[in-house]
Parts: sequence; structure tokens; C-alpha cells
Amino acid sequence: MTRPDDTRPPHGADRLLAWFCAPALLEEVQGDLHELFLRRVAREGLGHARRRYWLDVLRFFRPFILRRKSDYRQARGPFMLKNYLRVALRTLRRHPGYTFLNVAGLAVGLACCLLMLLFVQDELAYDRFHANADRVVRVAFDEDKEGGLHVRTASTPVVLANLLKDEFPEIEATTRLMRYGVFNTPVLSRNASVRFQEPGFFFVDSTFFDVFSYPFRRGDPATALDAPMSVVLTAAMAAKYFGDEDPLGKTLTFENRAELTVTGVLADRPAPSHLDFDFVASFSSLRTIEGTWLEQSWHWPPVYTYVLLPPDMDAAAFEAALPGMLQARLRPELAARVALSLQPLTRIHLYSHRENELSANGDIAYVYLFSAAAFFILLLACINFVNLVTARATQRAREVGMRKVLGAQRGQLVGQFLGESLLLTGVSLLAALALAGLVLPVFNAVAGKALRLGDFFDGALPLALVGLALGVGLLAGSYPALYLSAFRPVRVLKGGAGRGGTAAARFRQGLVVFQFAVTCMLLVGTAVVFQQLDFLQTTKLGFDKEHVVVVDLGGDAGDANFDVLKQRWQQHPGVLAASATSDVPPSTENLYDFP
Repeated sequence: MTRPDDTRPPHGADRLLAWFCAPALLEEVQGDLHELFLRRVAREGLGHARRRYWLDVLRFFRPFILRRKSDYRQARGPFMLKNYLRVALRTLRRHPGYTFLNVAGLAVGLACCLLMLLFVQDELAYDRFHANADRVVRVAFDEDKEGGLHVRTASTPVVLANLLKDEFPEIEATTRLMRYGVFNTPVLSRNASVRFQEPGFFFVDSTFFDVFSYPFRRGDPATALDAPMSVVLTAAMAAKYFGDEDPLGKTLTFENRAELTVTGVLADRPAPSHLDFDFVASFSSLRTIEGTWLEQSWHWPPVYTYVLLPPDMDAAAFEAALPGMLQARLRPELAARVALSLQPLTRIHLYSHRENELSANGDIAYVYLFSAAAFFILLLACINFVNLVTARATQRAREVGMRKVLGAQRGQLVGQFLGESLLLTGVSLLAALALAGLVLPVFNAVAGKALRLGDFFDGALPLALVGLALGVGLLAGSYPALYLSAFRPVRVLKGGAGRGGTAAARFRQGLVVFQFAVTCMLLVGTAVVFQQLDFLQTTKLGFDKEHVVVVDLGGDAGDANFDVLKQRWQQHPGVLAASATSDVPPSTENLYDFP
């Protein structure tokens, strides 16, 4: 006996019956109820028949008909999981083209997502490896200069660190860091025949390693910078100057006028940092090297000041007290023109965009942009998976119908299809890791990073990858599993298309439209970024940068002999003109009142 599509028992009542009824009795009980339902529809109407159907189902809730624990174990035990895996492998091998398309689509989407998440993880990891990272702040300096110029710099005057310590004795530690390149790029040598210019040379206070917890390979961080003329260098610089020798106790010649003793060697940084240096020498050495030192000037901010706050100190309250300190310690006209603010250490890289930054900072906007792009690319891969699976629905309709006729429950079919989805996702994840590793050098060149393939397996990222695979498998496989498992065996075996219907077709069409819309959005965004990069690379700067050579004269001796050097350079046929400047444009050092 046939009936129209809209003349069927309530789906919720059928699911309830399948949930509590023993599998051996379900087909017989459900068949009798369906037959009774059809008779009532013909005799009493559809609404009355559906209400009576609910009552009939509830009346069957009796002890002799309920499922036993053994039924659940049989349906969900290890045997069934093994069977799901076997059937999934068999199905995927039988359709290699479909399997390749699904794996390739998911792999490309996952690879793009992994690279972007790796970029986001690297950006968020800046300076977080320090033991007291959440209590370290950098003091920033603002000054209103003559002519309405407002200078916002990341550096501060030299005198500020000691002033803070005197005014706020509860502070655990302060430290200053000064790049020696503020004068010129220093020259270091171990012997007279081999000399190197080292732009990554800094002078720091002896408390530097109290504030920052850099790992040491050799030496004691508590005393490494206590003595004047002491220096700590990175492992790369130790290998550069001393090879396989033990560098502790050995000396480096600084600018041909001072000998620095190596007191420590740093291990590789465990995470990225905005403090990018190769050497840190004791700050007290500056008086020996430079002679008279202008420590009382508030018009020249050459150092970076960091403060380690105690655990119970509120950074906002500390910052609110800084204006009062300036008013009490400075002349009124100077105190009215300068201001101090605090920057948490872990926010400097993404949120600080001041002049005279120690290194090129990132931007939190890029983190949001890459995160959103990763999400949409992964969503496109999932939609592509859903469309491919549901497109094969008619090919699997008879399989679903036969399984249901042979006693398979909908939950078992859902488990089977989800198993196939998870298997495809697992294979796609392995392919995505290989693909990401292949394109990682190109990605590093574009993003300006030094990411490694091993970063995929550092920290919590392996767990995140497993969670990503499970999430994608469940997200991409849920709709196809529910859609395919809902096919009605009677219609399928009679040659129907399963459940299908207008609603399912519209849903797939909606997914395709959404997929193309997001793809167009990403393509437009890519085109805009490409145009911006092309503009940065090709715009005219007012001079031919490809034909301008910058030569560091190497200190006072070079400066004194510049006229001689300029005359000889101009005599060279390959030189059109020569000039001198204190800083390489577009440096902003000229904004400060140098003494």
C-alpha cells in the first residue's frame, strides 16, 4: 500500500521507538504501527492519526520490549568500530577519484589553515617565555616640542630608571637598554686582522637578567654584568668569534679602545622577542668608553627603560602616579611638556607603534586578519567536502536501503559515515602537514618569518592539530551522515532517490553560493594586498635606492677624515656624488635635541 510523502508517522515518535525498542522486535512493532497509522489516516484524518501514533508508541514502553545493555554493547562495541573502519577503507578504495578530490581539497585547506595558525601562534608568542612576563612593563616617553611637534618614542632619558627606583622603592627592579648604534655601529674584533661591525650591540644595567629570564649556556646570570667592561653574547656570536673554544674569560676588542671580558653565553631563545640583540655589555662600561656622560638630560631619550613590578602592584595605579613624580622632580615648564606611559611587555610587539622602536613590530590587525582567513579557508574546505559527499547520495542510496532492510539502525549508519569522514580528515591532515612543510620556505619569505617545520609539533600545537582534525571531520561529516542515514529503504529500493527533496537541494545550492561568495571575497582581498605590496616595492622615494650605497665610517676617525674620503670617492668614475649624514633616511633621530 502506498501513501503520499506528507502522509507519514511523526518522525520524532519513530526515533523514540527505535531508541528504546529491542532491535529484534523493532521492525515488527514499527511495521504494525505504520499499518495502523495508515488505516487511521484514511478513516479519521492525518492529524488524529499522528496524535494516536504518539500514544501507541508510548504504550509500547514496557519491560519486555526495552533494549538490553547487551544490545548497546553489540551496536557500539569495538567490533562495530572495527567494522566501520573496514567498510570505510573499502568504500574509499572503490572510488579513488572521489577519494582523491576529497583528500586534496581538505589537504589544501588544512595546509593553508596550518600556515596561518603558525603565523598567528608566532605573533602571539612574542616575549612570553620570560618567567615574569606578565609583570614587566616598558616606559614610553612623550614630549611636546617647539613648533607643535609631538614626539611619541619608545625610548626614554637615561636618568629615568634611577628616578623611578628612588620614587617607588617597592619596584622590584629596573633596567636600561641602549643600542650603541645611537653613536655609530660598533666594531668588534678578537685580533687585529679580523674585525666585524655589530649593529646588535647593547649596553644594559646589571639587573637586566633579573628582569628578563634569558636561558644561559655558560656563566651566571646573577653576576654576569656586575663588573664594568663585561659582556654576554649569544651562542651564534660565541661560535663566530671563538669557534669551539670556551669563550668565558676571553676578551673582545671594542672600537680599538677597550677590552671587554666575556662573562656569559646565552642559549637560543625559546620564543621570539622584540629584543633582538647579539651582545649585551654592562652599562657601567659606558663611562669608561665614552667619558663624560649626559645622564641628566631630559631632551635626549637614547635608552629603553623596563620595570619589573611586584606581584601585588597594580600597573594602572603605578602609571597614574607618574605625572605626580614628573611635577615633583622636574621644572614646571619641562614637566608640562613631557609625559610617561606604561606598555606591558607581552603587548609591545603587536600594539606598540612608536618612533624609535627596537625592532619592526607586528600588528594585532594582522593576527585578526590571518585568523579570519584561516577560518574561512577551512570553512570552504568543509563545504567542498559536504557538497562532494551529498553529490554521491544517489550512488549510496541503495547501500543505505539494503543496510536498513538487513537491520541496521540509523545511529549505526551515522557512525559509519562519520567514520569515513574522520578517516578522510586524518589522511588529509597528514597530506596537509607534508604540503605545509614544502611551501613553508616560500611562506617565510613572504611573511618575513623564520618558522620551522618542527614548530608544528611544539607546545600545545600537536593537540590542536588532533582537535582540528576531529573538529573538521565531525563538522564536515555531520550533515552528510545525517542526510544519507535518513534515506527510507522502501522508496530507495523501489527506485526513488532517497530522501532528497527540494529542501536538501536548496541547502546544497546555498552552500555553493556561500562558497563562491567567500572565494570572491578572498580573491579581492588578495588582489588588494598584492597591489599594496607592488606599490611599496615600485613607488618612487625621491632617490634611486638601487644605486645608493651607505658606508658606515666607523667612528670618530672616519668622521674626521670624511673630506679626504669624499674627494677620493668623487674621483672614481663609478661615483656620481657623495655626501654625509648622521642617520640613514628615513631615521627619526633628528627629532631629538642632541647635545
